[in-house]
Amino acid sequence: MTRWFLVGVVGAVVAPVAAAAPVGMAVQLSGKPEVRAATGGAWKPLRLLQRLEPGDTLRCPAGSEAVVVLFDNGKRFKVGGGGQGVVEAANVRGAAALAGLRGPSIRVAKALSGASSNAFLARPAQSHQRLTKKSTGWLREGERRFVWDSTPGAAAYSFTLFDQYDNVVWSARTGTPDAEYPADLAAPGLRRPYVWRLVPFGGSGKPLQGARWGVITFLSESDVHALEAEEKELRAQADASGTDITPLVLLAELYRGYGVLERTLETLEDPRLADQPGIEEARQAAYRQISPYAVALARPAAEGENPGG
Repeated sequence: MTRWFLVGVVGAVVAPVAAAAPVGMAVQLSGKPEVRAATGGAWKPLRLLQRLEPGDTLRCPAGSEAVVVLFDNGKRFKVGGGGQGVVEAANVRGAAALAGLRGPSIRVAKALSGASSNAFLARPAQSHQRLTKKSTGWLREGERRFVWDSTPGAAAYSFTLFDQYDNVVWSARTGTPDAEYPADLAAPGLRRPYVWRLVPFGGSGKPLQGARWGVITFLSESDVHALEAEEKELRAQADASGTDITPLVLLAELYRGYGVLERTLETLEDPRLADQPGIEEARQAAYRQISPYAVALARPAAEGENPGG
């Protein structure tokens, strides 16, 4: 009897404790706000887009401020300088309530419930590009023609598409600034970021300066309609919100939810987010979400090298 009792106690002690699902996220910070996990431990710097679990405690020294949005109800709370707040599922105890989210902002917030607690986001250099200045960062399901801005002096181009595991999905050599994805190849997956790599060549066959890369995502027709509608409203909110960057942060998450990481990166590089604590870590995590190759391509520009050589 005693032996089995001890085994049960030991099993209870060593059994891993399941991590709680995040219930909120830091969407606007200033100064040096800190967070302490519900499980205890040391105070750590709070980062933009950091997911928060029930029981996490936030504190803001004088001159600091943290705004949190809750996933379940879209409510926002602010912890001001000299204050503390404890995150709960439907409240941040000790924090001041702010105006809640509306429209697509609420849908984006609800979609984040149970998401990974890891922050996500790029390098400070904007080395990635769109295929053309007017391209959206995505293509509709079934589209097979890739078109890009031409390079002065180019007689030919090499265009290559890579998946998230750095495998070459398809490569083409063409004399015009476009290429047709072969009909006999399997269609690219939806809501998945693909890295494209473009190298221009001169008449002699030697590569020219100006090699570039970016990210493209294929979306179903219904996803395109939903994304465009929600994008339009969130952008309007962001433009009208003044110093409140919540709509901008949620716009980055909206794109990420659809797998459109090119636009996620562009949004996170908005000057209005430049001074947010943790923004660089968040950008770098977005590159990692795309693929290891995206991380490698981004590194030269971040280190001051020429990625287009």
